[in-house]
Amino acid sequence: MTNLTFEMAQLLDEPIQVLEPYFEQRVLNALENHGILYIKQLLNTTPEELMAIPNFGQNSLEKIYKGLAAHGFVKTDKYKTP
Repeated sequence: MTNLTFEMAQLLDEPIQVLEPYFEQRVLNALENHGILYIKQLLNTTPEELMAIPNFGQNSLEKIYKGLAAHGFVKTDKYKTP
């Protein structure tokens, strides 16, 4: 990864709960149940992998990417954060 600010680099090893204000507890539980516990894991998970999680839809994906974008992370694939 390039162009990381100091704050962004610190967040990589933070638990995904840091993003909790941006999505529902149900989404947080789904991620944790699939072994996604840290922001760096979330960033390394493809949209297709996330969408394969049961009860995880487009709305959940968009909320997660908005939460990541709020912390300076933007996905560079076809699911760019608006």
